Amino acid sequence: MFLCALLSAPAMPFARAAAPAVGAASGCAAPAAAVPTDPAFGCAAVIRVGAWNIEWLGTPDRRTVGGLQTADDIAAAIGASGVHLLALEEAAVTDGGADMRNAVLDGAFARLNAGGAQWSYLLFPARVPPHSRPTVRTSTQCVGVAWDGRTLRLKRPPQAITATVDLAAEKDLDQRMRQAAGPDQGMKLLARWPHLTVFDAGPGTREFGVVVLHLKASKGVTSLPMQARAMEGDLLLPGLRKLAASDGLRDVLVLGDLNTRDHTEPALQALAGEGFIDCNPGDLPTFFGPHGKTRKPYDRILLRGDGDAFAAACADAAGALGQAGPVGQAGADRAGGSPGLPGFSVLQPADLEAGLTHAEYVRRFSDHALVRASICVGRAAGK
Repeated sequence: MFLCALLSAPAMPFARAAAPAVGAASGCAAPAAAVPTDPAFGCAAVIRVGAWNIEWLGTPDRRTVGGLQTADDIAAAIGASGVHLLALEEAAVTDGGADMRNAVLDGAFARLNAGGAQWSYLLFPARVPPHSRPTVRTSTQCVGVAWDGRTLRLKRPPQAITATVDLAAEKDLDQRMRQAAGPDQGMKLLARWPHLTVFDAGPGTREFGVVVLHLKASKGVTSLPMQARAMEGDLLLPGLRKLAASDGLRDVLVLGDLNTRDHTEPALQALAGEGFIDCNPGDLPTFFGPHGKTRKPYDRILLRGDGDAFAAACADAAGALGQAGPVGQAGADRAGGSPGLPGFSVLQPADLEAGLTHAEYVRRFSDHALVRASICVGRAAGK
C-alpha cells in the first residue's frame, strides 16, 4: 500500500538553455538511482506526485486573465515543485491530433530535460456527444500525465476506463444547466475522459495505477454541477475497479481538478467508499480565481491501497516526513504531518519567485495552484 506524506525534498534543477523538442513517450527509461527509500517504514521508494490545471494551456484566447503561457514559466513551476509525476489538466492538443502534443509542454519539458531530467508526457483522447465514449484526439482541454524517467517507468500503454454515458440523463441535466446558468453553460459527462496508466519506481517496487480527473466545473449554480460530478464518479468507479483488478493493481492514485467545493461532496464520498484517502481532508485552497482573489479546494490527490500492515508504517512515515521542514507559507499551504493523516502541499507564487503576487501568478501561469504530495511506494511481491 502507499500513503501520501508532506513534500519536503528540494526542487529539481531547472535549466533555461534551449533544447530539442521532447519526443513521444518511450515507456521504460531507467529510473534515477537517487530515489529516496526508508527501510524503517517499509517503503521501497518515496516519490513526489503533483497535479496542475494549467488553465487553457495552448489556447490563450480562452484565458480570463493573461495570454499564452511561456514554456520557460511552465518549466520553472514544474522544476520548483520537485515532482516526479505530474497530472495535467486543460492542455490543448496543438498538433492537430497527430501525436497528441502541446507545443508549450514540449518546450517546457525540453528545457527541463536540457538540465538532466528525462520528462515524457501523454495526453488522452476526449469525448464529444452524442458519442458515449472517448471519440476525439483533438481537444482544448485534455487531461494527461507527465513523468520523469529518471525515477519512474511507464509499464504499459494507457487504457481508457470503460464507461457508457446515459445520453438521455445527460441531455436532461444539460438542459437544466442551460436554463439555470445560461444558454452557453451546458454540460457533458466525462468530457475529459479518464485513462489508467501504470508505473513503478524501478526494480523491486510495486506497480501503481494513476488516473487523472477533471470533473465538471460549477458555472453560476452549485447543485447541478455537483450532481454532474457525482454522476461522473459513478461512471468512473466500476470501470476503474475492473481495470485495476485485471492489471493486478493493489495501489491506485486518483488526482487532478475535481472541482469539489469541499470534502463532503458526493463525488469524494463515493471515492472514499471505494477506499480512497483524500490527501486534502482540510480543504486547503488550491484555486486562486481569475484575479488571484478566490480560494477554493478544487484540486485533489487521493490514494487507495490494499490495507495490509504496510499501511501503518506509511502513516508513520507521513508524520516523520511532515516534520522535515516547511513548504511555502509556514503552515498555510500544508495538511497532514501527523501519523495516520496524509500530507499535502500547495505550490504558492512565492515558491516560484520572491514577491510574485497571486494576481501576477494567475496572469502568467494559471488560476490553479500546482498541488503535490510524497508517496511511499511498496515493495514488489517477494522483494
